[in-house]
Amino acid sequence: MTSESTTRDELKVTEFDYNKISITAKLVAFFRKFSDIPFAKEVAEYVHAADAVAEIAKQLDESGARFTDSNSELTDDAKVYGPILETRYKSLVQLIHNSGTTQVLELASGFSLRGLAMSQNSADLVYVDTDLPGIREEKGKLVEVLSAQHSSGSTANYHIAIANALDLSQLKNAAEVFRKDRKLVIVNEGLLMYLSVDERSQLAKNVREILSMFSNGAWITPDFSTREVFENVPERIKNFRRAISGTTDRALYENAFENEEALEAFIRDHGFAAEHHYQVDLVPQITSLKRLGLHAQVVERLRPRLRIWDMKPSTCFQ
Repeated sequence: MTSESTTRDELKVTEFDYNKISITAKLVAFFRKFSDIPFAKEVAEYVHAADAVAEIAKQLDESGARFTDSNSELTDDAKVYGPILETRYKSLVQLIHNSGTTQVLELASGFSLRGLAMSQNSADLVYVDTDLPGIREEKGKLVEVLSAQHSSGSTANYHIAIANALDLSQLKNAAEVFRKDRKLVIVNEGLLMYLSVDERSQLAKNVREILSMFSNGAWITPDFSTREVFENVPERIKNFRRAISGTTDRALYENAFENEEALEAFIRDHGFAAEHHYQVDLVPQITSLKRLGLHAQVVERLRPRLRIWDMKPSTCFQ
């Protein structure tokens, strides 16, 4: 077998794996419907997000199976995902705004319509969402439905492309719409926790390579985690993570960084200089707290765990 055919076969396996974790995109959509994120309720209804919760609940024991589509039946440990996912989304939006960019490439965007909302609110912003073929097709239909229902803005600068985040050639094709003489910001949210060590490294190399094609740029993600942060959670949350792993055949956070030093070394070794922010500091209002009957202290207690990284290509990287 030639090296070319081996690479092609490996990509097929990766594609299969990623299609299996696509259910998590619907899980995120379920919890975000409790927020004021643009299109969140419509997305949850359209993709039948409650079905994803039900499928994952099958993997849970009896005490954990109360993740349902009824607000009153959600456990407190389940409810906390609402503000966590709202804060993660909004902090990423804020850093995109802060960057001043007019070009954004989002990797593995799932059913998030951040790009649609942001491009409608800014005539100068060109936003490209990428994901696997199945999600790309379903998301394209969703955008058509929403465009027919809402006449709030143009979708001319919003694009949805097929691209596996680990396939550099596919990412380059997705980035063709951008101007090379302008800054590009690459973002991803909720992806790295599913990747192996090798896949995580490949992703970082791909991002660095794409950014090198532009005059300036940044990689923004909230996805990094250390084992200390990952393991210091209630047992019910661990059960829920195990249920997700059972549904997706992917070990959630299994390859979290050993410690902060390992995380910093990864960023540095892949050619980036980074600064991190606490997500809650970037989000003045978290609407899902009230809608889910949660106290603001819930998020404040999570503050040290909810970070987001803004990484620029390092000038000293060879």
